[in-house]
Amino acid sequence: MDSEDASDAETSSEESDKAADGDEDDSSRLMFLALRVAAGKEIPSAIFHKIQRAAEEIDDHSQRLHVKYILCAHAAQHCGFVEPDYFGNLPDLLSTTDVVIRQCIMWAFASILPCKNILSPLLIRLLYKSLKNETLGWSISYLFRKISEYDKYIPMVTGA
Repeated sequence: MDSEDASDAETSSEESDKAADGDEDDSSRLMFLALRVAAGKEIPSAIFHKIQRAAEEIDDHSQRLHVKYILCAHAAQHCGFVEPDYFGNLPDLLSTTDVVIRQCIMWAFASILPCKNILSPLLIRLLYKSLKNETLGWSISYLFRKISEYDKYIPMVTGA
């Protein structure tokens, strides 16, 4: 590891510690970390576990969303797994205007579908409307391919 990598690791570790602790009310710092992770930065394992706990324990809604963005970005970049419970309110997660983070959310969501998620007709319609989005379309297309594996969802998709 060269000195630049060591410096990046220290910075990432410090940012991750702050993000996991939830000490600061700085959603922009959390978003910055999420974007760094989406760009391929790795988070040390111990710090990642703190971030996972923070996703459940942080009381501030905005900070909790941004911590979930970090987890989704990590899952998308490093083939990780995001707890299906984090997607309980997918429209809320997708409310970010950052396209990169939205792609990470869609990829992480699609990757856990076979586990246990149940989709509602309302959620199917939301996804269908986003299918035409130039940037998100590929992620949503993948999601619809996954949905087509389950016969019970097919009527919802064709009725959208």
